[in-house]
Order: sequence, then C-alpha cells, then structure tokens
Amino acid sequence: DGGFTWAIQDSQTNTSFNAIEIFDSLNVMVVGDGGRVTFTSDGGANWYYDGTNDNGDYFDIVLQGNRKWITGGGNGFPRLFVSTVSGFPWEICSSTLTENNISDISFSDSLKGWLAGYGGTLFYTVDGGDNWNPKSLFSIDFSSISTPTNQDIYVSGNNGTFVKSHNGGTTWQVNNVDNWLSETKIKFLSKDYGYCISPYEGRLFKTTDAGNSWSDQISNGHWFNQMFFADSLNGWVIEPPICEGDYIVYRTSNGGETWEDSTHFNYIDGIYFLDS
Repeated sequence: DGGFTWAIQDSQTNTSFNAIEIFDSLNVMVVGDGGRVTFTSDGGANWYYDGTNDNGDYFDIVLQGNRKWITGGGNGFPRLFVSTVSGFPWEICSSTLTENNISDISFSDSLKGWLAGYGGTLFYTVDGGDNWNPKSLFSIDFSSISTPTNQDIYVSGNNGTFVKSHNGGTTWQVNNVDNWLSETKIKFLSKDYGYCISPYEGRLFKTTDAGNSWSDQISNGHWFNQMFFADSLNGWVIEPPICEGDYIVYRTSNGGETWEDSTHFNYIDGIYFLDS
C-alpha cells in the first residue's frame, strides 16, 4: 500500500543488512556484513542463505540484465561478485581491481556500468562487466554513483563532494552539494533530476539542473539511513531514533515538497520499491 503499513519478514539471522534489490514481486535479495546474502523466491514466505565463500562486508547489490552484482570490502581488499539470475554460484571479479573498498555500482544499460569507492576509485565497463577499466583521476573517498544515461555520470563522496561527467567520463566537473556534509549518497532519475542524502547530518537535497544547484528538502539535524525514489515524485527516507525509540519511514508523493510520517520500525537499514 505504498509504504503506509509494513509486515516484518523474519529471515532467521542476526547479521546487519546493508542493501536490498527486488527482481520482481516474488524474488528479493538482501546483502550485509560478514558475507551474508539472503534471498526469497516466494514473496517473503521463506528466506534462504546464499553464500559466496567469503566473509567480507557487502554494501550494494544490483540487477543488470541477466546478472546480479554485489560490491563491498573487507580486510583492506575490495569485493565484487557476479552471478546469473537463474543460478546462485558467485564469481569473484575484484582480484584485478584496486585495494580500496568498492562503495557503489551503477549500470546505465546492459553493457555499460561504473564502480566507485574510496581513494578516488572509479572503474567502468563497456561489456557488461566482463572487463573493468580504471579511471584514476581523483583522491576523493567516493560513497555513491548514479548513471541515468550512458553519457551522464554522477558521483558523490565525503565532505559533500559532487563529481559529474556529461560525456561518458571523458571530462569531469568537481563541486560540492554543500560545504558542511560528510558522506553523501545520490540518485539521479534523469540527466537533470536527482536527490542527495547526507546520512550523518540528516539532510536531503534535490536538484533539477544536473547538480549545478541543490535545494534542501529535509533537514532534521541528526541522522538518515537511506533514501529511495521510484520516480521523480514518489520517494522514501529512513530516519533512525536519536537515542532510543522507533525507526521512521517518511514518504513523499510530490517530489519532496511535503513528507508524511509512515510506519515505525524497531530497526531498518534499506528500502526498495518497484513502483509508487
């Protein structure tokens, strides 16, 4: 019902989960710390563990064509795994990558994608991830990447840094969402329209001009966990309690002009919607 009410899904684990991806109404996969990969194929009635034979911490999972990708890090080494949708054996692809952790992954189509991570880590692929090519231009600790088109690449990092390219990564512009931010996460729905969340400062920003300017949408002053936007109008933000109490999911249906307080939770870290 659009996030107004929620049902607890007990996946029989005490692991911290960090990201979730919905493939369709029945198939969902969640990743977290300690190499945890958990999935359901019956809409949440039953949950199963899918191991990668690795104990790294996983930060993101995405579906790209007929492949699933997991990014993460641990013990000073990156983690990048790939698997086909129909099968669960995971193949590690990060042995030739940087030693820095990989924070985020984004594909603009079935062939072209980007990785971003600490120490200015940027890699791109033009063959669906069979090969990854480094783009060593920055020393910024990147925390998020969004590629709404093949030509438009947006990367955010610590200290509110925002980096973008409008020609497929040939040239870049560097500026700031805000000068008083730490880690940030971004999501662009088109070349011009995007959102940026600053989890530790509890602020949400919106741009309608490709990141040239940003406007405050929410500023609660203490903390946000994650945001997700299904389209330019419908979005959700997770707010943890200051000390004790419930986690709150806020919802907007008008592009962030107003926000509604949704269901309260004991603990929640990630959110994903197929549509509004």
